[in-house]
Amino acid sequence: MTGRGACPYADNAVIHSSLSPFRIEGKEAIRAYLTELFKIYPGRRVLVRLPAKRVYNDDLVVQNNYIALYVTDQNGQVTALSLRSSVTWAKIGGRWQIVDGHTSRLPVAP
Repeated sequence: MTGRGACPYADNAVIHSSLSPFRIEGKEAIRAYLTELFKIYPGRRVLVRLPAKRVYNDDLVVQNNYIALYVTDQNGQVTALSLRSSVTWAKIGGRWQIVDGHTSRLPVAP
């Protein structure tokens, strides 16, 4: 997504981001969303915790994990987010592609 390789999203992929109120549909809309997000938050640090992967047949994989995300905006303000994420990969035309992604904020413990 940042010009360093092929886009991993399927043409009809959908993502639900904790930073957007609505789903983002389609590879080009996802690319535009992430490009804008990277402009708003030029600094990003991601720590993945408790990753899990489930493989179904030879053409579907579901990944889940918890994420500590630290984003820095253009003014140097750092925001810390505790997230959970699910990503579904499907083998399409012999290539693994993301078909669905969902990231949400963890609830605050009482």
